[in-house]
Amino acid sequence: MNIFSFTGLTIVLAIISVTIKKYAPEFFILFNIISSITLMIFLLPYIKKILNEVDLLFESAEFPVHVKSAIFKTLGICLLTKFATDICEDSDQRTLADKINIFGKISMLLTAMPIFKNVIEIATNIFNYNG
Repeated sequence: MNIFSFTGLTIVLAIISVTIKKYAPEFFILFNIISSITLMIFLLPYIKKILNEVDLLFESAEFPVHVKSAIFKTLGICLLTKFATDICEDSDQRTLADKINIFGKISMLLTAMPIFKNVIEIATNIFNYNG
C-alpha cells in the first residue's frame, strides 16, 4: 500500500466517522477504534521494516541487549499511549486522556531506567578517569 492508497483510505474512514457521529453517535467510538486498528494493521509491514533496520543498527553499534530492549519497550509504550489518548480525545474524554498521558510518561521513565543508569555510569567513569 502506498501513501496515496493509505491517505485515500484514511479520508474515506474520516468521512464515514463523521457520518456515524452525526446519525449513530453510540457507534462512533467503536468505529474509530476499529478504523485505527485497521490502519495500524496496514502499517505493520512498514513498522516491521523500520524495527529490523533499527535492530541492525543496534547490533552493529554493539549496544547492550537491555538498552536495546528498553528503547523498544519505551517506543511501544509511547505508541500505545498516543493511540489510547487519541481515542479518549475523540470521545471528548480529555480527563481520561490526560491520565493516560501521565501513566504513559511514568511507564516510559521506568522502562528507560537501564538507559539512565548506563549514562550515569559512563559519565562517572569519564569524570573518575580524568580526575
